[in-house]
Amino acid sequence: VGDAAPEFTATDIDGGLVDMKALRGKPVWLLFMATWCTGCRTEMPDVQAAAKAMPGVQLVVVYVGEPQTAVSDYSKRVGNDFPEIADQGQQIA
Repeated sequence: VGDAAPEFTATDIDGGLVDMKALRGKPVWLLFMATWCTGCRTEMPDVQAAAKAMPGVQLVVVYVGEPQTAVSDYSKRVGNDFPEIADQGQQIA
C-alpha cells in the first residue's frame, strides 16, 4: 500500500488499454483475484461499492491465471464496470 505499482500495459476484457505509466501520480487500486476464489467472489459486492464510493480512484482488477472468457463471463454475471484484465500467462502478477 502506498508503493508505486510496477509499470505494465495490458488490454482489458473490453478491449481498452490499461497503462500503469499513464496512471502514475493518480490514485489507483490494483486488485489481484481469481474468478474461482470463494473469498474473492464473496468480497466483490464490497469492492463494487467501494469503487462507486471513490470515483477519484481508478480500480483495476487483474485476474491471475484466468482466461479471458472466464473473466468476461464472471464480469457480466456480477455487473462489474471497471477495467478487468485476464492475466492467463501471469505476466502481470
